[in-house]
Amino acid sequence: MSRRANRVMLAGTGPTPERRLFVAHDVKADEKRVGLHEHLGREDVLALLPLSPVWPAQDYSNGRVLGRNRLIGAGQVLDWLLTHPGDGWQARWRAAGADRGKDWIEQLLARTDNGHSYQERRSTLLSGLNSMFISRIVLPDYEFLRGWPWRCSRTSSACSRPGRWSRCAATAASWA
Repeated sequence: MSRRANRVMLAGTGPTPERRLFVAHDVKADEKRVGLHEHLGREDVLALLPLSPVWPAQDYSNGRVLGRNRLIGAGQVLDWLLTHPGDGWQARWRAAGADRGKDWIEQLLARTDNGHSYQERRSTLLSGLNSMFISRIVLPDYEFLRGWPWRCSRTSSACSRPGRWSRCAATAASWA
């Protein structure tokens, strides 16, 4: 019997080889990847985020102001990135080691103790960071994204409503 890499094994005929979920690739290829808004200033980035087609159109009746919270969270991340060396947001993201784990998120939350609960502060920070990913301010590597708690259902439903795709395309075209 030939030993093919992708052969099918019948149940109970031997150990199943371990399969890696993530195949490592050449990191050098990622070094030149930068977002569309790499050299915008902090205030310009914060002004750009609400232009995203998935930005909340209205606030909730319970007093939560989603857009404002996203801007606060994004501002916290941008302020943290500004403390690291680099010519743009992506260079600072790499210099900060943000792709090497998520411990920095907990450290940033500890520094932003503003009287709100841990869950509120975490939600604000992560929603701002998520907005930065969607707007391609920073481009995290695949290993980071694999463990990222995406809010796909909300984002996907916002983009899949009738008429939203054309708005998405028009926004993307204006960023190019």
